[in-house]
Amino acid sequence: MNYSKTTKKFEDGVEKFMKFAIANTKGSSVIRCLSTKCMNLSFRTDKVVREHLSFHGFDVSYTTWS
Repeated sequence: MNYSKTTKKFEDGVEKFMKFAIANTKGSSVIRCLSTKCMNLSFRTDKVVREHLSFHGFDVSYTTWS
């Protein structure tokens, strides 16, 4: 999550997070957005979360999925 947004490692991290988040939605159509824009406060569709993470990056305080 601390890699530059233009690196393959960052892209791989976003995909890994998205797969985990989607697998743990318990039937919901939205997940918390961990981007610096939403700061884990907003629920968004997986498409929007992926876009936010790719454009804005991860909230730096995020370290563990809960």
